[in-house]
Amino acid sequence: MQILNPLRGRSANRSISIILFFAALALFIFLNADRPAYTSYFPHLADAFLRGRLGLLDAPSWMNELVPGSNGQLYVVYPPAPAVLLMPFVAVFGPQFRQEYASMALGALNVVLVFHMLIATKISTRGAVAIALTYAFGSVTWYAPSIGTAWHFAHVVSLFAMLCAIRSCQRDSSLWVIGFFFALAGLSRLPMLAAAPFFCCLHCCEVKPRGFTNTIHRACSGGIHGTPQAFGKFHRKHCTLLRPCPYELLNVWAIQRR
Repeated sequence: MQILNPLRGRSANRSISIILFFAALALFIFLNADRPAYTSYFPHLADAFLRGRLGLLDAPSWMNELVPGSNGQLYVVYPPAPAVLLMPFVAVFGPQFRQEYASMALGALNVVLVFHMLIATKISTRGAVAIALTYAFGSVTWYAPSIGTAWHFAHVVSLFAMLCAIRSCQRDSSLWVIGFFFALAGLSRLPMLAAAPFFCCLHCCEVKPRGFTNTIHRACSGGIHGTPQAFGKFHRKHCTLLRPCPYELLNVWAIQRR
């Protein structure tokens, strides 16, 4: 029976994931009401990539966020990762592919990723479902995927990549995998690069530090590995000028590693 319990848990989580995905997708489709994205830059940019170009040769009149190049091409001002993600779909359906469809599907997948990220922190299934639903229906997440315009689609793609990067950290994936998803997030929305210190601190906790880096290692370990008490002990010993330290709050943001 003890062996079957984990299997039942995984089966239940899989069912919950499917329900969350289709519930979020149904909401996004309802809110979209078959409205096309009026700034659909990325399918055209993906088509240019497929043809071996970095810019567009011509563009519809509504494309007003283009930078003309000396070679006659028109360059899209948005980061390129969303277009790269759309390349397989554009290769099949052409540049007329509606990017809001991809936006809604990825937005629903983000809700599932949030659920699994929370489950990995050892939170209860009920709590993970409640927070995932709050993320889906109580934040801008319900709006951005359903609109699917250039900025909103890039926002959805960057969240997808960042959630995959965090989930990869929880699963002890290689640095190449984590770095790939982090780069994808940064190349979708440049502000995502501000998350670099988190991944740097995580890497410091993965290696065996020496000398001065040991101090950084111990501090990072307290925040990232969910041991605020140990961090507080370290802080009281080495950072007497900054006492008191609210290290208990670190536990709220800690990522519990499997």
